[in-house]
Amino acid sequence: MNCKKFAVDGRFYIYDRNTNYIVEVDKKTFELVNEKNGISAFIEKDFKREGNKSLEELKKYYEKYGLFKPFQVAGFKFDKSKFKKGMSHLILNIHENCNMRCKYCSYSSIYQNQKKYNSRRMDSDIAIKAADFFIKNIKDVERPVIGFYGGEPLLNFITITKVVEYALKKKEIIDFSITTNGTLLTEEIVDFFIKHKFTVFVSLDGPPPIHNRYRVYKNGTPTFFDIYKKLEMIKRKNPEYYRKKVGFSIVFHPPYDKWDELYKFFTEDELVAENIHIWSFVNPIGTDFYKNFSHVENKKYIGYFNNWRSRYEEYLIKENYEDKDFRFLSELFGKEIFRIHNLPKGEVRNKYLHPNGICYPGYYKAFVSPEGFIYPCEKVGYMLKVGDIFNGLNEDLIEETIGRYTDLVENMCKECWAVRLCNVCFISAITENGFDYERKKEFCKYTLSTLEKNIKSYIKIISKNREAFNGKKFKMVWADT
Repeated sequence: MNCKKFAVDGRFYIYDRNTNYIVEVDKKTFELVNEKNGISAFIEKDFKREGNKSLEELKKYYEKYGLFKPFQVAGFKFDKSKFKKGMSHLILNIHENCNMRCKYCSYSSIYQNQKKYNSRRMDSDIAIKAADFFIKNIKDVERPVIGFYGGEPLLNFITITKVVEYALKKKEIIDFSITTNGTLLTEEIVDFFIKHKFTVFVSLDGPPPIHNRYRVYKNGTPTFFDIYKKLEMIKRKNPEYYRKKVGFSIVFHPPYDKWDELYKFFTEDELVAENIHIWSFVNPIGTDFYKNFSHVENKKYIGYFNNWRSRYEEYLIKENYEDKDFRFLSELFGKEIFRIHNLPKGEVRNKYLHPNGICYPGYYKAFVSPEGFIYPCEKVGYMLKVGDIFNGLNEDLIEETIGRYTDLVENMCKECWAVRLCNVCFISAITENGFDYERKKEFCKYTLSTLEKNIKSYIKIISKNREAFNGKKFKMVWADT
């Protein structure tokens, strides 16, 4: 497909994949343009005819901007020179056990062929070796990051302290982050985090009725109020640090019957409303979790999302950037809609495109297991090993991984209308058995649906307020995840 048509609020728009332009046209022009072939040879000949306003409009777009021309993708090539620079983000899987038993966790028994909770922890020798490997490979990165992950990483706090102390001796400017369930935070730990300016992401799914459904201790006891008390302690110690450096990792999960409460909690509660929120859904791959709910229940969140999306559109149209709800809604929709606004415009010169949004594994992020094996990131987990901290990154293995993914893309993406918009990565196709066509096909279906909604949102906003994304007024408030 060469383009994609959108009818929005009774007006007509076309996205052209060759140029990345979105243009408004009249109804007749809208009907003349063919999504698959752009402008047919017959219509091109008709450009010579005078008096047809729709054809004149098409001719203007065609000749001045290169829109609606047939555009064939020759293939996909990974230019590693643009990606293989220095390492910038190391994530240490510091402990594979946890003091909680969240009912949807990827380490739990509901996921087949996934690692289960176990007592493996990263020894300080391995952790320091990983930090040393990382620091030696940092290049052209202003603020490199070492992150700590689990399981529950605070079960191995002593190793965290050793890594931090070692890293700061080797490199003066380095940032630290941690993702934690928050229950094990103590005065001592918080003082350490404040001293070293840690970014702390606490897992919190909402107010008690929502959070306590799945996020429980081993014995099934709810965890919300224990976590909330820890948050109060951090804020009491240092309000400025709490506001700037503490964020929340939130998992949307069914049943979706209390989302008004969830919205109110994350926009009004004094301990969470002004902090960064990172949102995700329960991973659907390799689990029967969603089979516990009806098809209607599993799709119920869509109604809430549509309502929230409409609110976000209105806030931007009216420039209500300071409204208390704007941060919440921006974190859900803003990043991808703003990406559409910033698309590079103009005809494609190189007909070989980058394969979706994949990275050069092990460089942008390096996720290290307790044994010292390196994987692309924590989202991929242990499914794509690309080296180890003893011998370094395995270039042949990385090239093979990129090659296998590119082969998959070659068979699926050449004709897609969104080929220049797509930013999905390895996670879109990976399973415990390698890259899978059906997995990517299903992932693409969801991605395209979301992308269409985002483009329509962008059209609604920009058609009513062309200054809505003006950099002097519009502030990006989402986290770079």
